[in-house]
Amino acid sequence: MTGPLSPAGGNTDAPRRPPLIFLEKYARTGSGDAMNAATTARSRSSDGDILEISLWFHQPPALSYFCARRHSAAPGYEPEGAAGRFDEGPHVVGAEGRFVLLRASFFVSHPVKYEYFMYKAGFGEPVSLDPIPFSYSLPRNSDLAVAVVPRGHGGHEYLLAALAVGFDSLYYKLHIYSSEDKSWTLVKLQNPIPQLDKVITSKLVNLGEGGLVAWVDYLHGMLVCDLHDETNPTARYIPLPDLLPGNRDEMQRQLQEVRSGPCTGRYRDLACINGVLKFIEMKHHVAITTESPPEKGTIVLDSDLIMSRQRKEPEPPVVESWDGWTAVTWSRTISSAGWEMGIVLDAGDIVFDNPMDLSPLLSRLKGEADVGKLAFKHLYSAFPTLSTDGDDVIYLKSSTTKWSDPDARMVALNLGTKRAKAIGDCALARHWPYIKAFAPCTVPHLTTGKVSSSASSARDQNHTSIYGGHPGSCEPDNKRQRLLAEKVNHGHY
Repeated sequence: MTGPLSPAGGNTDAPRRPPLIFLEKYARTGSGDAMNAATTARSRSSDGDILEISLWFHQPPALSYFCARRHSAAPGYEPEGAAGRFDEGPHVVGAEGRFVLLRASFFVSHPVKYEYFMYKAGFGEPVSLDPIPFSYSLPRNSDLAVAVVPRGHGGHEYLLAALAVGFDSLYYKLHIYSSEDKSWTLVKLQNPIPQLDKVITSKLVNLGEGGLVAWVDYLHGMLVCDLHDETNPTARYIPLPDLLPGNRDEMQRQLQEVRSGPCTGRYRDLACINGVLKFIEMKHHVAITTESPPEKGTIVLDSDLIMSRQRKEPEPPVVESWDGWTAVTWSRTISSAGWEMGIVLDAGDIVFDNPMDLSPLLSRLKGEADVGKLAFKHLYSAFPTLSTDGDDVIYLKSSTTKWSDPDARMVALNLGTKRAKAIGDCALARHWPYIKAFAPCTVPHLTTGKVSSSASSARDQNHTSIYGGHPGSCEPDNKRQRLLAEKVNHGHY
């Protein structure tokens, strides 16, 4: 299946793909000894400030993360300590292979002044952090739709491709940056299905070597684009399976509540695994019960009855609780004519080798005394994420509530055996709960060492690194919640 709009053929001489990691999208910013010397790279902002970026690796389902520091260029001035502050902290806007594209804003300004940096790692070379010239024609929400495409011998160079919807139904706009030319160009991309709504990107997936990418709209379908010829790219549209019953209504409710694109990442995911597209959707089940009114005495006074009817007492409150979920998988090749259904998985079928791993979560639902009556299906699990390591695993974020994640855990499930593979801490309480606050990627591990087990990592509240044992002591940026709320309200996620 090689050639245009098909995954690249197997290359036995190519370096082995690094294992999957989950990288927190927003860097941790703050003071403290939190930099990993082996992964620290430095660059300068347009105003001369020094930016330091350091990466800490963890084995999934635990999350890997960046730490960031800013040092002011102003003589004798260091705002709020050595770590400095950002108007908008560095966050991941695209990643592929050894490249991670970051965006940050260093000063409060209107409109916000964004700066881009490319963090490059691995394959026996020192890490680096290079500034990317900003294109003022880029759409403000382009961080959702920036493809990073490794190019050249050994993947030393790269393209960036930012998709803009525009108002012309016949064309998309592609803003393309070449690391070789260090310049942006604007290219028109013909819309293959102008009679349908354009894709509003939920996720970007690299499908093959050299420039085959897909901008995925979880509500509708995916725009597959061939960037091998960057001056004349071509595209085709692949629809996604229809939403499971009930999910469309739920997503429309979220659309009204959040005032931006529906949080479809809570229910759907798509990945390319060994040249095959794999897709998953989960549907939550809700148990609805009615609270019984308090019992009245054996004598009921006429005056009480009259007063009760005058007040027009409301109906007894309805209580909703989570009662599990069902997940359905689909697969296809890019060149095939449709999707083939795969596994149907029910939360009640999941087996935990060590049920005690769930006790800290379950005890928060109804108290320690009721833990024995609860199960995994009573937790709220969302954000299904397909593993790209070819191991038939999905990852879920599980918590006690839908919109708050202070106690969330990441759970790895084997689709074939229906067993829980591992549980890891999330550390996502600082992030807006509407969004998937981590990016699956394959940045090469830069140091060596014994990888700790996922079970022990899950119980390590300090998120000790599996490479070197350094605690992630960064403080959360005090502006992050405001910025994330702004992004949700402006359709950035």
